[in-house]
Amino acid sequence: MNYSGSTNSNSVLKDTTLLVVRVFIGFAMLSHGFPKLQMLLDGKTDFFNFLGLGPQISLGLTVFAEFVCSILLILGLFSRVALGFLIFTMIIAGFVVHGQILLKSKK
Repeated sequence: MNYSGSTNSNSVLKDTTLLVVRVFIGFAMLSHGFPKLQMLLDGKTDFFNFLGLGPQISLGLTVFAEFVCSILLILGLFSRVALGFLIFTMIIAGFVVHGQILLKSKK
């Protein structure tokens, strides 16, 4: 009475779906991280200053999460750790950075 994963085709379908989702999310985040990597390499410091760390360090941490961790996610290396960094970065971007923009537009 094992209903989930009782056939081999369900396992292959599940694994293929997870691969496609992992690669899609990795490339989507990579497309956001590459312009930030170029900003970091050009020495531009016009970036959000998170927790007073300074814009250069905040940009470096964001590049690590959005570029390096995206590559790790695409390759399937340290996927859980890489996804943790990506989730944390997107929470900060969503609530802190973009939340301030929404609050300023309502005033």
